[in-house]
Amino acid sequence: MYTPTFGLTHSIVQNIVSCEVSLHEIMAFPLSASLQRTIIDSAGTENILALASLLSISINEETATDISLGRMLAQPGTPQRILSNYRSTRDFIFSMTRDPYFSLSPSLLLHLNKLLLTGVTESWEYGRFRSITDDVNPVHDTWAGKITAAYSARSSSSHYIEPQRFFSDVLSWFPERKYHIHRVLKIGCVLRELLHLYPFVSGNQITILALTDVLMEKTGLSMHGLFPVARFFLQFSDEIIVNNVYSLSPKPSSTKDTSDDQTGWLEVFSKCMATEMSTLKNEISRAVEKKMNIRKKRILDLNPRQQKLLRHLQYNPRVSRRKYVAMTGVSSMTAYRDLNDLVKRKLIHAYGGGRSSYYRLAGSSEEEHTLDHTKKREVVKIITDDGLSYLTRRESDPTFLTSDQSDI
Repeated sequence: MYTPTFGLTHSIVQNIVSCEVSLHEIMAFPLSASLQRTIIDSAGTENILALASLLSISINEETATDISLGRMLAQPGTPQRILSNYRSTRDFIFSMTRDPYFSLSPSLLLHLNKLLLTGVTESWEYGRFRSITDDVNPVHDTWAGKITAAYSARSSSSHYIEPQRFFSDVLSWFPERKYHIHRVLKIGCVLRELLHLYPFVSGNQITILALTDVLMEKTGLSMHGLFPVARFFLQFSDEIIVNNVYSLSPKPSSTKDTSDDQTGWLEVFSKCMATEMSTLKNEISRAVEKKMNIRKKRILDLNPRQQKLLRHLQYNPRVSRRKYVAMTGVSSMTAYRDLNDLVKRKLIHAYGGGRSSYYRLAGSSEEEHTLDHTKKREVVKIITDDGLSYLTRRESDPTFLTSDQSDI
């Protein structure tokens, strides 16, 4: 049975705590489905751009967006095909990991490798582990030179590890809960073994990224695609690869060989994870703040007649256009423009049609004659004299707007 060796240092503990704090704050953000979709789409574009940079493929942001949204499927043999394959493989991963019977295995590794390289390399090169006589194909693999050179320097036929059997042990160990190892450390251990062994004839680099996506999604760190794995590897490629190459390098005979001890590697990996998770938290925070500012402007930028109507609807279930004309003394067309503007801002909803049309405050329903006065008071409070300070105070509350996020 695979059993990694490492010590739990102060640095590792700090990095894990930082990861968990950032993750908790991300999960506490008031993300509506539409805002979450926007952030995930943006992360998808960044992932494709980062992967292209990792694999030395030149594309622009528009092409990256088309690939990430599935609007473009590159033809076999083109440099962009591996990017399209990665996008499709991620869809497969997010679907597969929701299956309660899903399990990690060497066959999963082989399947990921095949999905990623179909139409990219010769068929005999993908979907199989390499033997001791096989060389690594360095095409679309910017890590291959450094890693395989260091691996060859310390490996021989007497030290050869059979990949399928070895990763059967490693991947069986990953879901094991006997020793209560933190999920970041477990991902780090599996990643380290993949980098050490470089088990495929072709596509090691991108297959490692794909398996990291699997492990992140399986442990909840991916947050359904919010965490940009390819960007993480691009950002910290030097730290991750240099650290592994150093641990693979032959040690002087007078020095004790501690290459099986993963403590130093896990310190580096957990620090990179903590930094990326903090960056992601700040990016999502800015996205939420931007939406909040748009919403504040939409609510506060009202004319006095519209403000009067919202105050009226706090205590009255509905209002017609004729009633609004009588309340404000404006023409029917001005009333139509005022009311239509409030509907577009999603502050009120329109019901009926023609002369029988009427309006209710957003958050109420046609079936409910007893309206949700708490929700109405929040909207009306915002447009009163002390509304702006009230809204500012509410933004410091983690549950801000969670009761009505439909327009965020």
